Amino acid sequence: MELESLDSALNDCAAGHGGVVLVEGPVGCGKSELVSEAIDRATGRGWVVLRATGAAEEHALPLGVLGQLAASGPPGLLAAAVSRVPGALRESTQSFGAAVRRLGASGPVLICVDDWQHADDVSRTQLLHLARGSRRAGILVVLARALPATVPDPLLETELLRLSGSFRLRAAPLSPAGVDTLLDEAGITEGPSRRLAHRLTGGNPLLL
Repeated sequence: MELESLDSALNDCAAGHGGVVLVEGPVGCGKSELVSEAIDRATGRGWVVLRATGAAEEHALPLGVLGQLAASGPPGLLAAAVSRVPGALRESTQSFGAAVRRLGASGPVLICVDDWQHADDVSRTQLLHLARGSRRAGILVVLARALPATVPDPLLETELLRLSGSFRLRAAPLSPAGVDTLLDEAGITEGPSRRLAHRLTGGNPLLL
């Protein structure tokens, strides 16, 4: 189901209708894997892919996430778009947005941010600005965050998810049948271990 939803969003973006996908779920339930899957599928289609990961220790670093996105782009195309020189934040964010829109004019663009809850405020605001125009620009934004959220996220709840083409994608724990499949792949056949696996882990892939 989750992969089908991702494919639908990718197909819409390929047709020129971008949007925002918010991947949510408890720690260890496969959010990063879904982001990686989106990256692999977009890369396989020849898209431009920009990626970044938020970090708690860098939350106060202006342009931390935008800097990662710029560095992950085609060589030389976005490298000069982000500067942390004092007084240059506004110019940097404007340059970044213009560079991404130029990329989108020549083909679909996927922007992925894992651990979105740790992204710095300047980057979050700029990504919101990009997301507002993504529906008409062939830009798909995929954001992943852990639940439960430690702090309210009004920017996300009141802005991003109200945009046309935006939706939530929940990374849920594995069902008992899903646990059995994973155990089969791992070659674990002992009866007591299999019966306890789902009960002890709740279907969390990382714990399993």
